[in-house]
Amino acid sequence: MTKKEIKKEVFFVIIFLLIFVLAFTALTLLYYPKRSPEDSTGNLSNGIYLEDENSIDVLLVGSCNMYTSFNPLFFYENTGITSYDRTCPDQNMISSYYYIEETLKRQTPKVVVVDSLFVGDKDTDEREAYNRCAVDFMRPNLSKLGLINALSKYESAYMQSINPSNPSKALTWAGYVFPLLRYHHRMDFKKEDLTFFLDYTGYNYHKGSESHSNYNNINFEYDFVNNSTEVREDAKEYVPKIIKLCKEKNIPLIFINTPNKYRWNDTLTSAVKNYIESQGGTFLDLYHEYGDMLSHDYYFESNTGRLNVYGMEVFTERLGSYLVEKFSLKPTPMSDAKKAQWQSDINTLYAKMKEEGAPLEDGQLAQVCNKDDSILVRWNLFKDCKNYELYKRSGAEKEYTLLGKIDGNDYYDKAVKEGEEYSYYIVPCEGAHKGEKSEEASYVFVEKPKEVTATRHGEEITVTFAKEKKYDSFSVERRKYGDFRFFDLATVEDVEYKDTALKEDTVYFYRVMNCIEKDGKTYYSDGTACKEN
Repeated sequence: MTKKEIKKEVFFVIIFLLIFVLAFTALTLLYYPKRSPEDSTGNLSNGIYLEDENSIDVLLVGSCNMYTSFNPLFFYENTGITSYDRTCPDQNMISSYYYIEETLKRQTPKVVVVDSLFVGDKDTDEREAYNRCAVDFMRPNLSKLGLINALSKYESAYMQSINPSNPSKALTWAGYVFPLLRYHHRMDFKKEDLTFFLDYTGYNYHKGSESHSNYNNINFEYDFVNNSTEVREDAKEYVPKIIKLCKEKNIPLIFINTPNKYRWNDTLTSAVKNYIESQGGTFLDLYHEYGDMLSHDYYFESNTGRLNVYGMEVFTERLGSYLVEKFSLKPTPMSDAKKAQWQSDINTLYAKMKEEGAPLEDGQLAQVCNKDDSILVRWNLFKDCKNYELYKRSGAEKEYTLLGKIDGNDYYDKAVKEGEEYSYYIVPCEGAHKGEKSEEASYVFVEKPKEVTATRHGEEITVTFAKEKKYDSFSVERRKYGDFRFFDLATVEDVEYKDTALKEDTVYFYRVMNCIEKDGKTYYSDGTACKEN
Protein backbone atom coordinates (compact mmCIF):
# COMPACT_ATOMS: atom_id res chain seq x y z
CA MET A 1 0.00 0.00 0.00
CA THR A 2 1.42 3.37 -1.02
CA LYS A 3 1.74 6.34 1.32
CA LYS A 4 -1.01 8.08 -0.61
CA GLU A 5 -3.34 5.12 -0.08
CA ILE A 6 -2.44 4.94 3.64
CA LYS A 7 -3.22 8.64 4.05
CA LYS A 8 -6.50 8.11 2.25
CA GLU A 9 -7.40 5.19 4.55
CA VAL A 10 -6.49 7.20 7.65
CA PHE A 11 -8.53 10.14 6.36
CA PHE A 12 -11.64 8.00 5.91
CA VAL A 13 -11.16 6.34 9.32
CA ILE A 14 -10.98 9.79 10.94
CA ILE A 15 -14.08 10.94 9.04
CA PHE A 16 -15.92 7.77 10.09
CA LEU A 17 -14.94 8.26 13.73
CA LEU A 18 -16.05 11.91 13.64
CA ILE A 19 -19.40 10.96 12.11
CA PHE A 20 -19.81 8.20 14.70
CA VAL A 21 -19.01 10.55 17.60
CA LEU A 22 -21.35 13.24 16.27
CA ALA A 23 -24.15 10.71 15.71
CA PHE A 24 -23.61 9.13 19.13
CA THR A 25 -23.64 12.58 20.78
CA ALA A 26 -26.75 13.68 18.90
CA LEU A 27 -28.62 10.51 19.86
CA THR A 28 -27.48 10.88 23.48
CA LEU A 29 -28.87 14.42 23.61
CA LEU A 30 -32.10 13.26 22.01
CA TYR A 31 -32.66 10.34 24.40
CA TYR A 32 -31.47 12.20 27.50
CA PRO A 33 -34.35 12.87 29.96
CA LYS A 34 -35.00 16.61 29.91
CA ARG A 35 -35.09 18.21 33.35
CA SER A 36 -35.50 21.90 33.99
CA PRO A 37 -33.45 23.65 36.71
CA GLU A 38 -36.59 23.78 38.90
CA ASP A 39 -37.44 20.09 38.53
CA SER A 40 -36.59 18.24 41.74
CA THR A 41 -36.44 14.94 39.83
CA GLY A 42 -33.41 16.39 38.11
CA ASN A 43 -30.41 18.22 39.46
CA LEU A 44 -31.18 21.60 40.99
CA SER A 45 -27.61 22.67 41.53
CA ASN A 46 -25.80 22.93 38.21
CA GLY A 47 -26.41 26.65 37.96
CA ILE A 48 -23.39 26.96 40.24
CA TYR A 49 -21.25 26.53 37.13
CA LEU A 50 -22.57 29.91 35.95
CA GLU A 51 -21.80 31.73 39.20
CA ASP A 52 -18.61 33.83 39.22
CA GLU A 53 -15.51 32.14 40.60
CA ASN A 54 -14.97 32.65 44.32
CA SER A 55 -18.36 34.33 44.69
CA ILE A 56 -20.11 31.83 47.00
CA ASP A 57 -19.62 32.42 50.73
CA VAL A 58 -21.48 29.35 52.02
CA LEU A 59 -21.72 25.98 50.25
CA LEU A 60 -24.54 23.64 51.28
CA VAL A 61 -24.76 20.06 50.02
CA GLY A 62 -27.35 17.38 50.67
CA SER A 63 -30.71 15.88 49.85
CA CYS A 64 -34.23 17.24 49.44
CA ASN A 65 -34.22 18.01 53.16
CA MET A 66 -31.58 20.65 52.49
CA TYR A 67 -33.01 22.24 49.36
CA THR A 68 -36.48 22.56 50.91
CA SER A 69 -35.13 23.97 54.19
CA PHE A 70 -32.44 26.54 53.35
CA ASN A 71 -33.04 29.24 50.75
CA PRO A 72 -29.94 31.17 49.61
CA LEU A 73 -32.14 34.04 48.37
CA PHE A 74 -33.65 34.61 51.82
CA PHE A 75 -30.16 34.39 53.35
CA TYR A 76 -28.78 36.97 50.92
CA GLU A 77 -31.78 39.26 51.40
CA ASN A 78 -31.18 39.29 55.17
CA THR A 79 -27.37 39.42 55.26
CA GLY A 80 -25.91 40.20 51.84
CA ILE A 81 -23.99 36.90 52.13
CA THR A 82 -24.08 34.56 49.14
CA SER A 83 -24.68 30.81 49.31
CA TYR A 84 -25.65 27.90 47.10
CA ASP A 85 -27.51 24.62 47.62
CA ARG A 86 -25.45 22.03 45.72
CA THR A 87 -28.18 19.47 46.21
CA CYS A 88 -30.21 16.72 44.57
CA PRO A 89 -32.91 14.25 45.71
CA ASP A 90 -31.69 11.56 48.12
CA GLN A 91 -28.10 12.76 47.88
CA ASN A 92 -25.87 10.28 49.70
CA MET A 93 -22.46 11.00 51.23
CA ILE A 94 -20.69 9.80 48.07
CA SER A 95 -22.38 12.50 45.97
CA SER A 96 -21.88 15.09 48.72
CA TYR A 97 -18.13 14.41 48.74
CA TYR A 98 -17.67 14.73 45.00
CA TYR A 99 -19.92 17.80 44.82
CA ILE A 100 -17.73 19.49 47.43
CA GLU A 101 -14.55 18.37 45.67
CA GLU A 102 -15.74 19.70 42.31
CA THR A 103 -17.11 22.97 43.71
CA LEU A 104 -13.89 23.79 45.56
CA LYS A 105 -12.08 23.92 42.23
CA ARG A 106 -13.93 27.18 41.43
CA GLN A 107 -15.18 28.44 44.77
CA THR A 108 -13.58 29.20 48.14
CA PRO A 109 -16.51 29.13 50.56
CA LYS A 110 -16.04 30.36 54.11
CA VAL A 111 -18.00 27.39 55.47
CA VAL A 112 -19.44 24.13 54.14
CA VAL A 113 -22.74 22.74 55.49
CA VAL A 114 -23.61 19.07 54.88
CA ASP A 115 -27.07 17.51 55.25
CA SER A 116 -26.46 14.32 57.25
CA LEU A 117 -29.70 12.45 56.52
CA PHE A 118 -27.94 9.79 54.47
CA VAL A 119 -25.32 9.17 57.08
CA GLY A 120 -27.88 7.00 58.80
CA ASP A 121 -31.06 6.67 56.72
CA LYS A 122 -31.21 3.13 55.33
CA ASP A 123 -34.81 3.21 54.17
CA THR A 124 -33.57 4.46 50.80
CA ASP A 125 -31.43 1.94 48.95
CA GLU A 126 -28.76 2.57 46.32
CA ARG A 127 -31.37 3.46 43.73
CA GLU A 128 -30.14 4.36 40.27
CA ALA A 129 -32.92 6.90 39.68
CA TYR A 130 -31.62 9.15 42.46
CA ASN A 131 -27.98 8.51 41.62
CA ARG A 132 -28.75 9.68 38.09
CA CYS A 133 -30.05 12.93 39.53
CA ALA A 134 -26.63 13.48 41.05
CA VAL A 135 -24.59 12.56 37.96
CA ASP A 136 -26.41 13.37 34.73
CA PHE A 137 -25.96 17.13 34.52
CA MET A 138 -22.48 17.37 36.01
CA ARG A 139 -19.89 18.69 33.62
CA PRO A 140 -17.31 16.16 32.40
CA ASN A 141 -14.32 16.18 34.76
CA LEU A 142 -12.37 13.96 37.13
CA SER A 143 -14.84 14.57 39.98
CA LYS A 144 -17.69 13.27 37.84
CA LEU A 145 -15.69 10.17 36.92
CA GLY A 146 -14.86 9.62 40.59
CA LEU A 147 -18.54 9.90 41.52
CA ILE A 148 -19.57 7.50 38.75
CA ASN A 149 -16.97 4.96 39.83
CA ALA A 150 -18.03 5.13 43.50
CA LEU A 151 -21.78 5.01 42.81
CA SER A 152 -21.32 2.11 40.40
CA LYS A 153 -19.58 0.08 43.07
CA TYR A 154 -22.32 0.45 45.65
CA GLU A 155 -25.18 0.36 43.18
CA SER A 156 -24.08 -2.80 41.38
CA ALA A 157 -23.29 -4.55 44.70
CA TYR A 158 -26.78 -3.74 45.98
CA MET A 159 -28.52 -4.89 42.79
CA GLN A 160 -26.52 -8.13 42.66
CA SER A 161 -27.43 -8.84 46.28
CA ILE A 162 -31.05 -8.90 45.11
CA ASN A 163 -30.42 -10.70 41.83
CA PRO A 164 -26.96 -12.11 41.00
CA SER A 165 -27.73 -11.81 37.28
CA ASN A 166 -27.90 -8.01 37.45
CA PRO A 167 -25.27 -6.03 35.51
CA SER A 168 -21.73 -5.88 36.82
CA LYS A 169 -20.00 -2.74 38.01
CA ALA A 170 -18.37 -2.31 34.59
CA LEU A 171 -21.74 -2.22 32.80
CA THR A 172 -23.21 0.08 35.45
CA TRP A 173 -20.20 2.38 35.05
CA ALA A 174 -20.55 2.38 31.26
CA GLY A 175 -24.20 3.35 31.53
CA TYR A 176 -23.24 6.48 33.50
CA VAL A 177 -20.33 7.47 31.24
CA PHE A 178 -22.31 6.84 28.06
CA PRO A 179 -25.93 7.73 28.93
CA LEU A 180 -27.24 6.46 25.58
CA LEU A 181 -26.55 2.92 26.78
CA ARG A 182 -29.02 3.54 29.63
CA TYR A 183 -31.62 5.70 27.91
CA HIS A 184 -31.76 4.09 24.44
CA HIS A 185 -35.12 2.47 25.22
CA ARG A 186 -36.79 5.82 25.93
CA MET A 187 -39.38 6.57 23.24
CA ASP A 188 -41.72 9.16 24.81
CA PHE A 189 -40.22 12.01 22.82
CA LYS A 190 -41.70 15.50 23.01
CA LYS A 191 -41.00 18.85 21.43
CA GLU A 192 -38.72 19.67 24.36
CA ASP A 193 -36.36 16.87 23.33
CA LEU A 194 -35.48 18.89 20.24
CA THR A 195 -35.63 22.40 21.72
CA PHE A 196 -34.30 21.76 25.24
CA PHE A 197 -30.65 22.38 24.49
CA LEU A 198 -31.50 25.56 22.60
CA ASP A 199 -33.60 26.94 25.46
CA TYR A 200 -31.72 25.52 28.44
CA THR A 201 -29.19 27.87 30.04
CA GLY A 202 -28.65 25.99 33.29
CA TYR A 203 -28.99 29.16 35.35
CA ASN A 204 -30.87 28.58 38.61
CA TYR A 205 -32.32 31.79 39.97
CA HIS A 206 -33.27 29.91 43.15
CA LYS A 207 -29.62 28.90 43.77
CA GLY A 208 -30.42 25.20 44.09
CA SER A 209 -33.33 25.54 46.53
CA GLU A 210 -36.93 24.49 45.95
CA SER A 211 -39.81 26.48 47.45
CA HIS A 212 -43.41 25.38 47.98
CA SER A 213 -46.09 27.73 49.25
CA ASN A 214 -48.67 25.04 50.04
CA TYR A 215 -49.65 23.88 53.51
CA ASN A 216 -50.37 20.29 54.48
CA ASN A 217 -54.10 20.62 55.00
CA ILE A 218 -54.95 16.99 55.79
CA ASN A 219 -53.18 15.65 58.83
CA PHE A 220 -50.00 16.27 60.79
CA GLU A 221 -49.98 13.17 62.99
CA TYR A 222 -47.81 10.86 60.93
CA ASP A 223 -46.38 7.57 62.13
CA PHE A 224 -42.61 7.49 62.23
CA VAL A 225 -41.37 4.93 59.71
CA ASN A 226 -37.59 5.37 59.64
CA ASN A 227 -36.11 2.52 61.68
CA SER A 228 -32.46 3.28 60.95
CA THR A 229 -30.16 2.84 63.94
CA GLU A 230 -26.75 2.40 62.29
CA VAL A 231 -24.48 4.35 60.00
CA ARG A 232 -24.59 3.45 56.30
CA GLU A 233 -21.56 1.73 54.80
CA ASP A 234 -21.03 4.37 52.12
CA ALA A 235 -21.17 7.06 54.83
CA LYS A 236 -18.46 5.28 56.81
CA GLU A 237 -16.24 5.62 53.75
CA TYR A 238 -17.12 9.16 52.68
CA VAL A 239 -17.85 11.13 55.87
CA PRO A 240 -14.14 10.89 56.85
CA LYS A 241 -13.21 11.94 53.30
CA ILE A 242 -15.43 15.01 53.52
CA ILE A 243 -13.91 15.98 56.88
CA LYS A 244 -10.38 15.44 55.55
CA LEU A 245 -11.01 17.43 52.36
CA CYS A 246 -12.35 20.46 54.22
CA LYS A 247 -9.49 20.33 56.73
CA GLU A 248 -6.96 20.26 53.90
CA LYS A 249 -8.64 23.32 52.37
CA ASN A 250 -8.89 24.97 55.80
CA ILE A 251 -12.65 25.42 55.41
CA PRO A 252 -14.95 25.11 58.46
CA LEU A 253 -17.40 22.23 58.12
CA ILE A 254 -20.62 21.35 59.93
CA PHE A 255 -23.07 18.47 59.50
CA ILE A 256 -26.73 19.17 60.23
CA ASN A 257 -30.15 17.57 60.23
CA THR A 258 -33.28 19.56 59.40
CA PRO A 259 -36.87 19.64 60.71
CA ASN A 260 -38.57 16.75 58.89
CA LYS A 261 -41.66 14.94 60.08
CA TYR A 262 -40.64 11.49 58.92
CA ARG A 263 -36.95 10.92 58.81
CA TRP A 264 -35.49 11.61 62.27
CA ASN A 265 -35.95 10.25 65.76
CA ASP A 266 -33.78 10.24 68.88
CA THR A 267 -32.13 6.92 68.03
CA LEU A 268 -31.12 7.92 64.51
CA THR A 269 -30.00 11.37 65.66
CA SER A 270 -27.79 9.84 68.34
CA ALA A 271 -26.23 7.32 65.92
CA VAL A 272 -25.42 9.99 63.34
CA LYS A 273 -24.13 12.49 65.90
CA ASN A 274 -21.89 9.95 67.63
CA TYR A 275 -20.37 8.74 64.38
CA ILE A 276 -19.67 12.20 62.95
CA GLU A 277 -18.10 13.39 66.20
CA SER A 278 -16.02 10.19 66.43
CA GLN A 279 -14.50 11.19 63.09
CA GLY A 280 -13.64 14.67 64.31
CA GLY A 281 -16.63 16.40 62.71
CA THR A 282 -19.22 18.81 64.11
CA PHE A 283 -22.93 17.91 64.15
CA LEU A 284 -25.82 20.30 64.81
CA ASP A 285 -29.15 18.72 65.77
CA LEU A 286 -31.49 21.22 64.14
CA TYR A 287 -34.36 18.74 64.02
CA HIS A 288 -34.81 19.08 67.77
CA GLU A 289 -33.42 22.63 68.04
CA TYR A 290 -36.01 24.02 65.62
CA GLY A 291 -38.73 21.49 66.36
CA ASP A 292 -41.24 24.25 67.10
CA MET A 293 -41.73 24.54 63.35
CA LEU A 294 -43.01 21.00 63.07
CA SER A 295 -46.57 21.98 63.95
CA HIS A 296 -47.37 24.14 60.97
CA ASP A 297 -44.73 24.55 58.29
CA TYR A 298 -45.19 21.71 55.81
CA TYR A 299 -46.32 21.79 52.23
CA PHE A 300 -48.95 19.20 51.43
CA GLU A 301 -48.40 18.35 47.75
CA SER A 302 -46.82 14.99 48.50
CA ASN A 303 -47.16 14.80 52.30
CA THR A 304 -43.41 14.43 52.66
CA GLY A 305 -43.21 16.38 55.90
CA ARG A 306 -40.65 18.89 54.62
CA LEU A 307 -40.74 22.61 55.23
CA ASN A 308 -42.72 24.81 52.90
CA VAL A 309 -41.52 28.26 51.90
CA TYR A 310 -42.73 29.82 55.15
CA GLY A 311 -40.92 27.29 57.30
CA MET A 312 -37.93 27.64 54.96
CA GLU A 313 -37.87 31.38 55.63
CA VAL A 314 -37.74 30.81 59.40
CA PHE A 315 -35.17 28.00 59.16
CA THR A 316 -32.92 30.04 56.85
CA GLU A 317 -33.01 32.98 59.24
CA ARG A 318 -32.10 30.80 62.22
CA LEU A 319 -29.36 28.73 60.60
CA GLY A 320 -28.10 31.80 58.78
CA SER A 321 -27.81 33.75 62.03
CA TYR A 322 -25.85 30.88 63.55
CA LEU A 323 -23.44 30.75 60.61
CA VAL A 324 -22.87 34.51 60.62
CA GLU A 325 -22.17 34.60 64.36
CA LYS A 326 -20.19 31.34 64.59
CA PHE A 327 -17.89 31.98 61.64
CA SER A 328 -17.93 35.83 61.62
CA LEU A 329 -19.24 35.82 58.06
CA LYS A 330 -19.26 39.00 56.04
CA PRO A 331 -20.43 39.56 52.46
CA THR A 332 -17.89 39.09 49.69
CA PRO A 333 -17.62 42.31 47.65
CA MET A 334 -19.46 42.08 44.33
CA SER A 335 -20.18 44.36 41.41
CA ASP A 336 -23.35 46.42 41.16
CA ALA A 337 -24.40 44.23 38.22
CA LYS A 338 -24.07 41.09 40.33
CA LYS A 339 -26.02 42.68 43.21
CA ALA A 340 -28.73 43.58 40.72
CA GLN A 341 -28.82 39.98 39.51
CA TRP A 342 -29.30 38.61 43.03
CA GLN A 343 -32.07 41.14 43.66
CA SER A 344 -33.70 40.16 40.38
CA ASP A 345 -33.57 36.50 41.46
CA ILE A 346 -35.23 37.42 44.77
CA ASN A 347 -37.97 39.26 42.88
CA THR A 348 -38.47 36.21 40.65
CA LEU A 349 -38.93 34.00 43.70
CA TYR A 350 -41.56 36.29 45.21
CA ALA A 351 -43.36 36.49 41.85
CA LYS A 352 -43.39 32.69 41.65
CA MET A 353 -44.90 32.44 45.12
CA LYS A 354 -47.57 34.93 44.17
CA GLU A 355 -48.44 32.96 41.03
CA GLU A 356 -48.96 29.89 43.21
CA GLY A 357 -51.71 31.74 45.04
CA ALA A 358 -50.00 32.18 48.39
CA PRO A 359 -48.04 35.46 48.53
CA LEU A 360 -45.41 35.56 51.24
CA GLU A 361 -46.59 38.84 52.71
CA ASP A 362 -50.28 39.28 52.01
CA GLY A 363 -51.66 38.42 55.45
CA GLN A 364 -54.36 36.22 53.95
CA LEU A 365 -55.92 33.03 55.26
CA ALA A 366 -53.85 30.13 54.01
CA GLN A 367 -55.68 27.16 55.46
CA VAL A 368 -58.89 26.18 57.24
CA CYS A 369 -59.28 22.47 58.03
CA ASN A 370 -60.20 19.93 60.72
CA LYS A 371 -57.39 19.16 63.10
CA ASP A 372 -57.17 17.76 66.66
CA ASP A 373 -60.95 17.89 67.28
CA SER A 374 -60.90 21.55 66.24
CA ILE A 375 -61.05 23.70 63.16
CA LEU A 376 -57.53 24.91 62.46
CA VAL A 377 -57.28 28.41 61.01
CA ARG A 378 -53.91 29.53 59.66
CA TRP A 379 -52.80 32.65 57.83
CA ASN A 380 -49.74 34.13 56.17
CA LEU A 381 -47.90 36.66 58.32
CA PHE A 382 -47.05 40.18 57.30
CA LYS A 383 -43.39 40.83 58.07
CA ASP A 384 -44.34 43.97 60.02
CA CYS A 385 -47.18 42.39 62.01
CA LYS A 386 -47.33 39.57 64.55
CA ASN A 387 -50.74 40.27 66.14
CA TYR A 388 -54.08 39.71 64.42
CA GLU A 389 -57.75 39.93 65.33
CA LEU A 390 -59.58 36.74 64.37
CA TYR A 391 -63.32 36.87 63.58
CA LYS A 392 -65.73 33.92 63.38
CA ARG A 393 -69.28 33.24 62.20
CA SER A 394 -71.25 29.99 62.28
CA GLY A 395 -73.64 29.02 59.52
CA ALA A 396 -76.65 29.97 61.63
CA GLU A 397 -75.33 33.46 62.47
CA LYS A 398 -75.45 36.58 60.34
CA GLU A 399 -72.73 38.59 62.04
CA TYR A 400 -69.10 37.83 62.81
CA THR A 401 -67.85 37.94 66.38
CA LEU A 402 -64.32 38.66 67.57
CA LEU A 403 -62.57 35.57 68.95
CA GLY A 404 -59.66 37.60 70.22
CA LYS A 405 -56.23 38.99 69.41
CA ILE A 406 -53.87 36.24 68.25
CA ASP A 407 -50.09 36.44 68.57
CA GLY A 408 -48.85 34.30 65.69
CA ASN A 409 -50.43 32.83 62.59
CA ASP A 410 -52.70 29.97 63.66
CA TYR A 411 -55.64 29.23 65.93
CA TYR A 412 -57.37 25.99 66.97
CA ASP A 413 -61.10 26.66 67.36
CA LYS A 414 -62.52 23.99 69.69
CA ALA A 415 -65.94 25.65 70.04
CA VAL A 416 -67.35 23.78 67.05
CA LYS A 417 -70.17 21.29 66.46
CA GLU A 418 -70.43 18.27 64.19
CA GLY A 419 -71.71 19.13 60.70
CA GLU A 420 -71.77 22.90 61.33
CA GLU A 421 -70.07 25.27 58.88
CA TYR A 422 -67.87 28.06 60.23
CA SER A 423 -66.36 31.10 58.51
CA TYR A 424 -63.35 33.20 59.53
CA TYR A 425 -61.34 36.27 58.59
CA ILE A 426 -58.45 38.17 60.17
CA VAL A 427 -57.46 41.83 60.60
CA PRO A 428 -53.81 42.90 61.19
CA CYS A 429 -53.36 44.89 64.39
CA GLU A 430 -50.16 46.69 63.38
CA GLY A 431 -47.92 47.54 60.46
CA ALA A 432 -48.64 48.99 57.05
CA HIS A 433 -51.80 46.88 56.59
CA LYS A 434 -53.30 47.58 60.00
CA GLY A 435 -57.10 47.28 59.96
CA GLU A 436 -57.33 45.64 56.52
CA LYS A 437 -59.82 42.77 56.49
CA SER A 438 -58.68 39.53 54.84
CA GLU A 439 -60.82 37.36 52.60
CA GLU A 440 -63.23 34.98 54.33
CA ALA A 441 -62.73 31.21 54.47
CA SER A 442 -65.14 28.48 55.58
CA TYR A 443 -65.08 24.85 56.63
CA VAL A 444 -67.48 22.25 58.04
CA PHE A 445 -66.41 20.54 61.25
CA VAL A 446 -66.28 16.76 60.96
CA GLU A 447 -65.25 14.53 63.85
CA LYS A 448 -62.52 12.04 63.10
CA PRO A 449 -63.14 8.27 63.40
CA LYS A 450 -63.09 7.10 67.01
CA GLU A 451 -61.18 3.94 66.17
CA VAL A 452 -59.76 2.32 63.06
CA THR A 453 -58.78 -1.36 62.95
CA ALA A 454 -57.13 -3.37 60.18
CA THR A 455 -57.40 -7.16 60.42
CA ARG A 456 -55.47 -9.39 58.05
CA HIS A 457 -56.72 -12.69 56.65
CA GLY A 458 -54.06 -13.99 54.27
CA GLU A 459 -53.82 -11.65 51.30
CA GLU A 460 -56.84 -9.58 52.40
CA ILE A 461 -57.11 -6.90 55.08
CA THR A 462 -60.43 -5.65 56.40
CA VAL A 463 -60.29 -2.03 57.56
CA THR A 464 -63.13 -1.11 59.91
CA PHE A 465 -63.79 2.45 61.01
CA ALA A 466 -67.40 2.79 62.19
CA LYS A 467 -70.24 0.70 63.66
CA GLU A 468 -72.90 2.56 61.74
CA LYS A 469 -72.93 4.94 58.80
CA LYS A 470 -73.19 8.52 60.05
CA TYR A 471 -71.26 10.22 57.23
CA ASP A 472 -71.66 10.58 53.49
CA SER A 473 -68.43 8.72 52.78
CA PHE A 474 -65.06 7.68 54.19
CA SER A 475 -61.64 8.40 52.70
CA VAL A 476 -59.20 5.48 53.14
CA GLU A 477 -55.45 5.89 52.76
CA ARG A 478 -52.67 3.30 52.97
CA ARG A 479 -48.94 3.05 53.25
CA LYS A 480 -46.70 0.04 53.56
CA TYR A 481 -43.74 -0.29 55.87
CA GLY A 482 -40.88 1.74 54.41
CA ASP A 483 -43.11 4.36 52.77
CA PHE A 484 -42.79 7.92 54.06
CA ARG A 485 -46.42 8.92 53.54
CA PHE A 486 -49.96 7.65 53.14
CA PHE A 487 -51.44 7.36 49.65
CA ASP A 488 -55.08 7.69 48.62
CA LEU A 489 -56.60 4.22 48.40
CA ALA A 490 -60.38 4.56 48.10
CA THR A 491 -63.43 6.62 48.99
CA VAL A 492 -66.22 4.36 50.19
CA GLU A 493 -69.73 4.66 51.58
CA ASP A 494 -69.66 1.49 53.69
CA VAL A 495 -68.26 1.42 57.24
CA GLU A 496 -65.46 -0.96 56.29
CA TYR A 497 -63.12 -1.55 53.39
CA LYS A 498 -61.53 -4.78 52.13
CA ASP A 499 -58.03 -4.34 50.78
CA THR A 500 -57.08 -7.29 48.57
CA ALA A 501 -54.12 -8.71 46.63
CA LEU A 502 -51.61 -7.80 49.33
CA LYS A 503 -48.21 -9.29 49.98
CA GLU A 504 -47.93 -11.57 52.99
CA ASP A 505 -44.40 -10.38 53.85
CA THR A 506 -45.35 -6.68 53.93
CA VAL A 507 -46.76 -4.68 56.85
CA TYR A 508 -49.48 -2.16 56.01
CA PHE A 509 -50.79 0.96 57.78
CA TYR A 510 -54.14 2.66 57.16
CA ARG A 511 -55.63 6.08 57.83
CA VAL A 512 -59.32 6.98 57.55
CA MET A 513 -61.15 10.31 57.41
CA ASN A 514 -64.89 10.87 57.78
CA CYS A 515 -66.43 12.92 54.96
CA ILE A 516 -69.46 15.21 54.78
CA GLU A 517 -70.89 16.51 51.49
CA LYS A 518 -72.32 20.03 51.59
CA ASP A 519 -73.18 22.42 48.78
CA GLY A 520 -71.21 20.37 46.29
CA LYS A 521 -68.04 20.27 48.40
CA THR A 522 -66.46 17.46 50.39
CA TYR A 523 -65.23 18.22 53.91
CA TYR A 524 -62.74 15.87 55.54
CA SER A 525 -62.18 15.12 59.18
CA ASP A 526 -58.79 14.74 60.79
CA GLY A 527 -57.38 11.28 60.15
CA THR A 528 -57.20 8.26 62.46
CA ALA A 529 -54.45 5.76 61.69
CA CYS A 530 -53.73 2.15 62.61
CA LYS A 531 -51.41 -0.73 61.84
CA GLU A 532 -52.65 -4.07 60.58
CA ASN A 533 -53.06 -6.87 63.12
